[in-house]
Amino acid sequence: GSSVPLIGASGAISGLFGSVVMWMHDTGQLARGRRGSRALMPFVIMWVVTSVFFGFFGVPGSDADVAWAVHIAGFMLGLLLYRPVVRYIP
Repeated sequence: GSSVPLIGASGAISGLFGSVVMWMHDTGQLARGRRGSRALMPFVIMWVVTSVFFGFFGVPGSDADVAWAVHIAGFMLGLLLYRPVVRYIP
C-alpha cells in the first residue's frame, strides 16, 4: 500500500537467475530425464512462491518492503530473453 516505488538491483538479479536456469535447461544440466517445460516448472513455481511469500510476510529482521512483483517479472524476463540474446553473442 506504499506510494513509494520499489526499485533496485534485485529485479536484475532475478533476471540473471532466470537466464541461468534457462541456460541449465538448454545444456541438459537442469533435470536429467525431463524434457521441455516439465524440467523448468519446479524452478518457476519455487521462485514465484518464494517471491510472493517474502513479499507478503517480509524478510525476518527487516522492516523493508520486498518488491516481489519485480522479482517475478525479472525472473520471467530472464527466462524469455535468454535465447534471443544468446543468438546474437558470437
